[in-house]
This record gives sequence, structure tokens and C-alpha cells, in this order.
Amino acid sequence: MICKTAEGIMNLESFSTVSFLSECNIISGHTLKMVGPGEFIGSASITLSITSVLVLNDNGASLVKHCIPTVSCKRIYVTFRKMDKAKRSHNFKLDSDLQNIKSSNLSDASESNHI
Repeated sequence: MICKTAEGIMNLESFSTVSFLSECNIISGHTLKMVGPGEFIGSASITLSITSVLVLNDNGASLVKHCIPTVSCKRIYVTFRKMDKAKRSHNFKLDSDLQNIKSSNLSDASESNHI
């Protein structure tokens, strides 16, 4: 998959976003329009509750643009992406502690929590 960003073109398989400290609204769509300082319009609006995660895979990661409108409360918002190796900084070294992280299957975890 190819995604155009402000930094250029990068190959994406997926990206994940998590919100901490406060609820977070994400505006998304194929096109986004700025309607004022920190205000945007897109084809969809998604609210991430505290510690929830949004994952976009495949075409969703490559084709959909997203933004976070201005908020008046404290927040921490983290996005994880896979990046093309060619875009890495000179002398970049992977952290050995992060090399063996594996994904969890959330559907298995949610099924085990049902009574």
C-alpha cells in the first residue's frame, strides 16, 4: 500500500492510534476540509474513549486521511505506524526490547471476559 504524507510517500500495512487522559474525536475521510482554526469536516467522525485504540488496516491505512480537532482538555494521543525502511534516519537502530512484540487477537480476549 502507498500513502502520501507531508513527508512524502510511505508504504503502510496499518496504523494504530490510542487516546490517553481524555476522550478524543478523530475526523476522517478521503478528503478533509478545514472550516476554522482546529476545526475540520470529513465524511466520518469517530470518538475514541480513554485508552481505546483505533486500528486502520490495508486500504483504510493507505487511503483514509485523519485529523484531530483542537480540544480544551489535557490529552495524550499516540499513533503507531509501520514505515518504509528507506525513510529511516541515517544510523537508525531498532530497539532490541521492541523486536519481539507480537500482536494480540482482541476477539479472543473479549470472548474470555464474557460470562
